[in-house]
Amino acid sequence: MTAGFDDSVWLRAVNSANNRIITMTEGPFTITDKSLILWSPNGGEEFGALSTQTIQWEASGLSNLNIELSLDDGESWTPVASDVPSTQYSYQWLVPDTPSVNCRIRLSDTSYGYMNLQSDECFSIIPLEIVDPTVDFSADILTGDIPLAVQLTEDVNPGMGNIASRLWDFGDGNTSDQENPQHTYNVAGTYTVSL
Repeated sequence: MTAGFDDSVWLRAVNSANNRIITMTEGPFTITDKSLILWSPNGGEEFGALSTQTIQWEASGLSNLNIELSLDDGESWTPVASDVPSTQYSYQWLVPDTPSVNCRIRLSDTSYGYMNLQSDECFSIIPLEIVDPTVDFSADILTGDIPLAVQLTEDVNPGMGNIASRLWDFGDGNTSDQENPQHTYNVAGTYTVSL
């Protein structure tokens, strides 16, 4: 037998006293000089949806790897990346927004079909935490003589996203799209400002 070339190896355990077969492998397997080890994710991890995580492995004698994800404990697989050089040893992965506690990663070599493996145990993709935006503001002065220059200061937490635009309504028919604007009131009155 030559290492790396035998793909029809069977094992069986035989009782030496009566020469009876005790057990044997269910099918043939390959003896090879190649290796592939998946380090992460390999079970028990929790990854937030839409986070960036690192898939890590160790390989020897292989060419390129295909990386796949299962959300149902290996029942079905979807591609993550194709033809990743095995000597790269890691891949930055954008975790999909598909929560599941039954996730596995599978690596398979593109040249040697028998060189494939998956996470030992399941890991989890946890839902994206939704943080609602909050909008508030303050004014440096609330009353005074006309003309009254009021400095407005916003207190905004955009939550999950970014501020795309803003619109101030000064309550006197004037508006602004500026951050922290100053507005001068020229007519006496009571005004309701909104952001």
